[in-house]
Amino acid sequence: MSENELKPEELRWLFILMAEADEVSNSYLQEQYGCTLTGKPRKRLNAMKLVESQQKGRPYFHTLTDRGWARAKAELEKDDLQLGTGAAAATCLAVLRGVRRYLKRTGLSASEVFVPDTVEVMPAPASEPSVPAPTSAAVETPQEPLVPPSPAMPLSPEEVEKRIRAAYFELADEPGRHVPLIKLRALLTDLPREDVDAALTRMNLLPDVFVDPQSNQKILTPEERAAAVRIGGQDKHQISIEVQ
Repeated sequence: MSENELKPEELRWLFILMAEADEVSNSYLQEQYGCTLTGKPRKRLNAMKLVESQQKGRPYFHTLTDRGWARAKAELEKDDLQLGTGAAAATCLAVLRGVRRYLKRTGLSASEVFVPDTVEVMPAPASEPSVPAPTSAAVETPQEPLVPPSPAMPLSPEEVEKRIRAAYFELADEPGRHVPLIKLRALLTDLPREDVDAALTRMNLLPDVFVDPQSNQKILTPEERAAAVRIGGQDKHQISIEVQ
């Protein structure tokens, strides 16, 4: 086994944390799955920078890193994925293959399918108010009907990405320099925030795009914190794009 190859147990933990899509404690894992991420699997996943583990009190808390997300996606696409033997491993493999088929059919990324429970569900649009019947005065004095403007067609994910790239290169002094997301969003106010966040999450998996947290978060203003995008259980406050 090469140094970069993952053992079946380590792979299973990678997929569990991908499915949770948030920071989870060993206490939670024990309650939900009957096992905890400890010992050699935790140490190796930490050393490979696929999982970040922090001890808060007694239990450890684990988060899949951006590198972990990319590795989980790459492993998911393998035809010879090795998750161990037995019925439980076979069940996991069958479900993951079903997820892979779903991602290919829909064009979604894993980070769009696996989201934490803390993500708010968008409320259903309110029903349109009824239009009152015209009065006699209105009949006698015809007026131009008030027709609401038709909403603009939503942009495709590819078009949103193009807008983000254009905004970045308008703001960046040179390629590869970090640009705060609060400045990027100021140039994209006509786009729904959920579309921009989804595009940033997808782009973060590309080799030329890096959506990173602010290293010194003490200097962040409330507005800068609000402009962050949450990826892999972590708030990211800035973006850099290199020239391909």
